[in-house]
Amino acid sequence: MRKAKPALGLYFPDGVHTVLLDGVPSLTRSPRLWFYLLRHYRSERSPESGVLGLVRDETRDQRLALAEEKMTDPLPTVWVTNSRGSIDFGSIHWPAAGADFLKFRFRVNYSYWWRMRKPSALTLVMSFADGRRKAIHFVVEPNHDSEIWVYPWDEAELGGYFSGDESRWPAGNRSPLTNLTLIVTPIDWISVVPESVSVGEVNAIRLNLN
Repeated sequence: MRKAKPALGLYFPDGVHTVLLDGVPSLTRSPRLWFYLLRHYRSERSPESGVLGLVRDETRDQRLALAEEKMTDPLPTVWVTNSRGSIDFGSIHWPAAGADFLKFRFRVNYSYWWRMRKPSALTLVMSFADGRRKAIHFVVEPNHDSEIWVYPWDEAELGGYFSGDESRWPAGNRSPLTNLTLIVTPIDWISVVPESVSVGEVNAIRLNLN
């Protein structure tokens, strides 16, 4: 895309005309692609409901700013001792100004057997002050550090961030995040349970358009 620089494009928010691949949101699966589009395109028209028409806008790359604030401290390595591991991220510091995204570093360590079989499923469960819960499935490369991006709200509204008017971006009544729990579950009897899990600090990301 950097080479071709198409002048026009279409954006299909998750959950409108699309189905999540293996239950993983597009932003979490390919954050670099999503943020590239956000930095170089703005919404112009909708050819039909739930589809955004995009036009290239090189000014956005200079105007978009991401502010980070630490929500949790890094977790010490957690050893997985059973087939269904549950890891609590500990105390949550939710920013007073709220946040648009979550970002954290993550590593799952497996024995050699994952190469002959397959890894387990990973699910991040988010709990909010209003009692609501949301679960996000994601995939990481075994035995490597990975950066995970999560949108805690409704993925169908992500298209709103492509607007050139920040006042039209998603906001609504967002309840503070109160708890994060990671659940490791074997997909089936062939799956290998990880030996350990390491989680870096979790950062709340707020997006601004200058």
